[in-house]
Amino acid sequence: MRVSVIDSTPQYSIALVATIFVMAPVLQPIGTWMNAADFPNQLHSSSGGLSRLVEQVSGPLRDFMIKHTRPALQEMLHEAAIKLWPPEMQLQITKTHWLLVVPSFVLSELQSAFEIGFLIYLPFVAIDLLISNVLLALGMQMVSPMVITTPLKLLLFITINGWANLLNKLLLSYQEF
Repeated sequence: MRVSVIDSTPQYSIALVATIFVMAPVLQPIGTWMNAADFPNQLHSSSGGLSRLVEQVSGPLRDFMIKHTRPALQEMLHEAAIKLWPPEMQLQITKTHWLLVVPSFVLSELQSAFEIGFLIYLPFVAIDLLISNVLLALGMQMVSPMVITTPLKLLLFITINGWANLLNKLLLSYQEF
């Protein structure tokens, strides 16, 4: 029996499909360029096919990352680079340099993930507190609140169509303005 990573972890497959969906408008022009340029044959030639690929790919990807990066994080990393890096590197660094764009994009995405996690966690904490207080008011201290809150949380998530809403909001967060 053959087991793949995607079969064993459904969350990776959701992330992969969502990434492909979001990145399709960025990667489609690159694919069109590669098909038009007969790229597979040129890649193996000595005319610098690989360097042209890097140039064609880096522009749209950098633009995407800059567009979806929080300016405050980008500025903070730029200031930190100016303070920490040697003088010869300080002269070359700009806010659109890859050494700043990639970490600022990743940190921006991590910050967004923590915000999303907090917003999902908040109503569940409210349910826990509410049920705990109701059980205490009824004199049912020996009943674990988790026995009651877990089905309520699942019911709430299913009732509001949680997965569809969550994925919809995640995908639409990358829309063009």
